[in-house]
Amino acid sequence: MARAEAVRLAARAGAIAEELEVPAGDAASYLRAVGQALAAEGRLALLGARGDGRALLCFARPKGAGPDLGALLREAVAILDGKGGGAPDLAQGGGPRAEKLGEAIALARGRVVAG
Repeated sequence: MARAEAVRLAARAGAIAEELEVPAGDAASYLRAVGQALAAEGRLALLGARGDGRALLCFARPKGAGPDLGALLREAVAILDGKGGGAPDLAQGGGPRAEKLGEAIALARGRVVAG
């Protein structure tokens, strides 16, 4: 299912910044699988979802030069009153303020576009 979602999203131009509907199961693992599949296609993914009353984020990009997604994610999860981190090319986190998910994704998109 994650691969099919990645194919659907990859048809879009530019960075992919979106809240996903997650099928039943582990939302964090699903976001990571979609993000990694998009990164494997050379795409930048700034993905979010809601699960278990929390907002979850996963940011992924191809290895090599590009924005530091670990730092970007730490900025975005602050909006969610959460925590997270990771490497420059793959980062995950989340927080309890699920109502702020759209704002966190928009902040990340804005930083990438402006950067």
